[in-house]
Amino acid sequence: MTVLLEAPGVALAMSPEHGAKITSLRDTIAHREWFEQPRGDLADLDPGLSFDEGDLCGWDEMMPTIDACRYPGTTIELADHGDLWRTPWTVDEVSARSVTTSVFGTSLPFSLSRTIEVSSQRVDLHYSLQTREAGALHLLYAAHPLFRYLPGTRVVLDAVPHRLVGLRDDDTSPLLWPVGGLDLVDAVPAGTSRKLFLDPSARLSTVRMIDARGTSLTMSWRLDELAYLGVWLDHGHLSQHPVLSIEPTNGFGDSLQRCVDRSSIAPIPGHTSRTWTISVQLANRSVVGFESPHDDKERQ
Repeated sequence: MTVLLEAPGVALAMSPEHGAKITSLRDTIAHREWFEQPRGDLADLDPGLSFDEGDLCGWDEMMPTIDACRYPGTTIELADHGDLWRTPWTVDEVSARSVTTSVFGTSLPFSLSRTIEVSSQRVDLHYSLQTREAGALHLLYAAHPLFRYLPGTRVVLDAVPHRLVGLRDDDTSPLLWPVGGLDLVDAVPAGTSRKLFLDPSARLSTVRMIDARGTSLTMSWRLDELAYLGVWLDHGHLSQHPVLSIEPTNGFGDSLQRCVDRSSIAPIPGHTSRTWTISVQLANRSVVGFESPHDDKERQ
């Protein structure tokens, strides 16, 4: 089953049985597909599959971890990139411009609902998390969109340079993100990849991609909901084409266990809800002075 949503300037496709993966996001004015596409049909879900062996395309949801690890203080093994991308979701409501899907965690007692709404050149993703037992839970969430890199595309954080750091033991050299934006080709050599995190002191909640034609995509979120930002740069290492992933997240790192050790994730009380929103704005020229729709709330 594929769910199709359309509004002026935007068309979105989503596959509930493949982890509610958003398989396509098209700017229908610029005729631009923003997501990396699968090599063929989406593969059947395999609970034992690692994420790198999967389709490596579209937008997946990551929870309760990204790196495989044990749940802190227990012998519970958390799978690579979490439960959600490998689990079929239920379609709760659908219309021409919105769809709500939900899923239960398979490793820990939580559920997640996501409503996607499309409007003129815009996509809003609204999330609602529910812990389902009395005890508190630590849960690491990250969005995982794989954007197809086209030659000449710049990724702009904002008007000041930013420092990104690698948190893996074999990646100790920081990357300075320049004022004018970063080109994937300049960031990582061909055939390699890097996972980096924005220095938390930067407090950034908007990232913009601008291709050589001036067609742009801007992701935004609220810092009181998702305080950190991960960036995955893959120059043809794992993916079939160069891709990058902009990953708003609630933890500083890819392993839930390490996030808890660093105290970057607070426990969520039992029988509690948490909500957050990620917005995607498309445009057909280089957007100057873009202001996140969440900025007003953050300044209050």
